[in-house]
Amino acid sequence: MFSAKTAQRILSVMVVLSLLVLFTNSLFAASSDDAEAYYGRGFAYLGKDQFDMAMKDINKAISLKPDLADAYNARGLTYVMKGQSDMAIDDINKVISLKPDYADAYSVRGYAYAKKGQNNRALADYKKSCELGNNVGCKQVKVLEGKR
Repeated sequence: MFSAKTAQRILSVMVVLSLLVLFTNSLFAASSDDAEAYYGRGFAYLGKDQFDMAMKDINKAISLKPDLADAYNARGLTYVMKGQSDMAIDDINKVISLKPDYADAYSVRGYAYAKKGQNNRALADYKKSCELGNNVGCKQVKVLEGKR
């Protein structure tokens, strides 16, 4: 058993170490690597239809790295899934401004336009997505052209 003085020293060291860990975590919390981690976790939540959790992490990723096109794309898809197509289109426009050849962005924006009933715009985006190599875009072109 420790003496009271030794126990107090151990407690003091533990407090200092805990504060050091908290301080270190706060230093690393603002790095772009963490933006990728938040994006990845948000995308995983999106895949599980946990849209609010997805949005929270994706927003954090964007706040840490405002030029992370993947995060805007994921947030755009989340907005579509939540029925907020106009918000989705805004985010996807940002993706395209950052990465004009981002095939998936055109597919997501096409999906948003389709949800709004704007099939001509959806078709144009799906065609662009297909041209850039996105198979989902190619399939959707066939679907929409079959409705004509």
